[in-house]
Amino acid sequence: MKTTYQNFLWVAALLATWLGIGYDYYDRHDVSRWPVVVTKVDNLVRAESFSNQAVELDGRQFEDCIFTNVTFVFRANKPFRITHNKIDVGGHPLQLQVVQGPALQAAILVLGLFNESCRSDSTFHCPEINLSPVP
Repeated sequence: MKTTYQNFLWVAALLATWLGIGYDYYDRHDVSRWPVVVTKVDNLVRAESFSNQAVELDGRQFEDCIFTNVTFVFRANKPFRITHNKIDVGGHPLQLQVVQGPALQAAILVLGLFNESCRSDSTFHCPEINLSPVP
């Protein structure tokens, strides 16, 4: 009888320990408490149209703009933001030029992840993107 009671206590202690570890892991990985980094972008561009041209992204925030057959150029000098815009590539791949170095390597990595998620989710139409270094 004593052995059964001791086994019960050991199992209860083990279960409580694993529950505590699980809760601690869950509590530490609660993304709602992660800080949100807001980067200030100096130049606001609102409700403009860009067509058949190179558009410099560095230091600009684009809102409610229309981009038609453009090449986006990112030189990695300043952050940028693109929100609530329409991008029309006319059936061609989206053109993106990035300065050589760590920014280009990061863009290649993000593009690879983007393409992989597009292949795994058939409900979402992903545009084709051509990535090249800034000349």
